Amino acid sequence: MRTLLHLFELIKEMTPHEKRYFKLFSAQNVIGDKNNNLRLFDALNAREHYDEQAIKEHLREEKIGEHLAVLRSRLYDMILESLRAYRVEKSKVRQLGDLIENAEILSEKALHDQARKLIAKAYAQAERQENLHAMLRLLELKRLDVIDTFTKSIHEQLDDIATTTRRLLRQLDNVEAFYNLYYLLFARLRSENRPADDELLREIEDNDLLAAPDRALTKTALLRYHYIHAMLARARGDRLRIYREWQTIVALLRENRDLLCYSLPAYLIAAANFVNVCLALGHNDEARETIGQLKEMRDTGSLTRHTLIELNHNIHHLELMHCLNTGAIDRGLALAPAIREWMDVNAPKINHARYLAIYYNLAILYFISGSYQSAYDCFTLIAESDKSPARVDLQGRARLLICILLFEVGKSELLESKVRAAQYFLKKYLLLGSFEKGVLAFAKKYAVAVDSKERRMHCEALQSQLRAILDLPQEDQHHTPCLRELLCWLESTLLATPIKQVFIQRHQTRFDYDSN
Repeated sequence: MRTLLHLFELIKEMTPHEKRYFKLFSAQNVIGDKNNNLRLFDALNAREHYDEQAIKEHLREEKIGEHLAVLRSRLYDMILESLRAYRVEKSKVRQLGDLIENAEILSEKALHDQARKLIAKAYAQAERQENLHAMLRLLELKRLDVIDTFTKSIHEQLDDIATTTRRLLRQLDNVEAFYNLYYLLFARLRSENRPADDELLREIEDNDLLAAPDRALTKTALLRYHYIHAMLARARGDRLRIYREWQTIVALLRENRDLLCYSLPAYLIAAANFVNVCLALGHNDEARETIGQLKEMRDTGSLTRHTLIELNHNIHHLELMHCLNTGAIDRGLALAPAIREWMDVNAPKINHARYLAIYYNLAILYFISGSYQSAYDCFTLIAESDKSPARVDLQGRARLLICILLFEVGKSELLESKVRAAQYFLKKYLLLGSFEKGVLAFAKKYAVAVDSKERRMHCEALQSQLRAILDLPQEDQHHTPCLRELLCWLESTLLATPIKQVFIQRHQTRFDYDSN
């Protein structure tokens, strides 16, 4: 049964463009000078939050409260009808399908001149979108048209169609081969039992398809070519190659807007990965420019609500990362309240793993700014997430840093239970290495130190241990969480200097290319 709440939720999920389209659509159904559908729509659209009693009272005042059940059901159906019409107008894929069907109808009616024009128009659109299946379907219509009209050049025309068909079939096979290779690699890299020296990775790297970009016969295949090379580069820890591949992918998607009708989510992922690697390599201006381009996409007002949520999540996360990697802590703190408010409102619609990731970056921002209570609250939210662990790595880091923050927020009496909980969690998920054991051992010693001299000694010992990790190869540092944040805290404690000052002076790239 459709309720007033269902209608309210549907209206709130509409984009500004969809709402404007509905008003034009609704105006076509006006009887006299009254349009109760539009009046009910406006009454619900004007409200930020659902309050059934207040809404019904307002409707009675507007004299549209009578027969509300019928009216709300009719409006619900009308909105869906307008959204279907809107999608037909806006969807390039649907437009192409309609063109092809119209051409088929005209061909069946033997209206060859009219059909030929639609076939040419549809083929040009399919070519821009690299819709190979549609192009093959249109070529078959061309072949039937040539046979039915039977001109003197029939043999030449049929030869041209056959040649083009063979080329498209080769391109289609090529695209499928790249997709198969991509998903094979994706599954292998996500495998929990993947060995460091992986024979399958070597086989993929040696595949003839990956020998050179010209092995890709279409732009779609070329995108997959670079996606595969980016994934291989990440598996091998080659940062510069990762940067080059994501830079190429983002440029290809920007330059070929027609491909975005299929792969807008792919562009968001590509842009996020590109910003991550830019920050890791210190290309901060390039990262900021890409974030700005994502904001421009957001402000067009033409995205669906779901895509808009995805886009906003990416923007918030990347802006936080940019602040952390450039030392712009004050700017990050200025953004934080709006980000947290947005997160709370949209929490049910955000993937839980990504929700934890953005809260982790907020917690780190608070930590290195000296806002220890806010950091403690965010880390506690991550550690005590009531869902099954989605990011055990982040939950493990949160539990580790909570043990340090207890001293800063005046809750050292909780240390024993928090250390025990952290050890249990880290051991359960195979995250309890020598680094984690050292930090937890430090926390216990620091808590029972009898004076400032002994506490200083423990700080210096941990500082020496962490600095030694900085001398290790980058791939070994990569597996050491929150290393630089802890070093900043130790230096701040030893020098009695605000941690934000230490971080700004000594910050280095810290992100680990995690697009979540």
